[in-house]
Amino acid sequence: VGDFNYVGYRQQVETIRVGDILDENQFGTDFPPDWDSTAIVELYPRQSHKRMGYTWRSDGSSFNPGKLDYIFYSDATIDSGKNYILNTLAMDNNLLDYYGLEWNDTQEASDHLPLVFDIVINFDAGQNGDIPIIQSPILYPNYPNPFNSITKIKLYSPYLINLEIIVIDLSGKVVKKLSQKTSVVGNYNTYWDGTNESGVYMPSGIYFIYINNEKITLKRKMVLLK
Repeated sequence: VGDFNYVGYRQQVETIRVGDILDENQFGTDFPPDWDSTAIVELYPRQSHKRMGYTWRSDGSSFNPGKLDYIFYSDATIDSGKNYILNTLAMDNNLLDYYGLEWNDTQEASDHLPLVFDIVINFDAGQNGDIPIIQSPILYPNYPNPFNSITKIKLYSPYLINLEIIVIDLSGKVVKKLSQKTSVVGNYNTYWDGTNESGVYMPSGIYFIYINNEKITLKRKMVLLK
């Protein structure tokens, strides 16, 4: 949730929402980003008292009002209730008095309008009313990322799986093997301290955590800053 500052074409939103990655050589292959291996939901609220969807407005700017603030959420875990964009400039005096607001509150607070939405725990996200069950291994984003000393790598598998976990660079060269033929079921954590097999610290840049076995391949981008 927040000011993503996306301008231009919609591809940026689609990458977040459905996992459509254009430069797969550098950033990895497409993947469904939600917990249940589907698309993330983009909530599109309208202004509470005006049929408009812009979230940014600056009357002294040469740019027209636009949508720069977004709400993306997982419908595998939550659902959205009431939602709206608050714009006090569009509210009449009676409503402003009722809610204890001033006409120019949102304009004085920021050139971005506040997005408001209710979050509801979703117990019926799966098919036929079932709670969704993770059916395939998941490689979570490492944390922190970017990092400069050590980063945590988390994997979850709903069933027993044998795999190897390695770090590779942009050219695909193996930098370090973090584990080899490891048996994993449930949550599994490992760490990378930014060194290669010889214990030498690697230069700043983009690296990938790469997990592979005979059935699955998972990859995530990591940014090392020294």
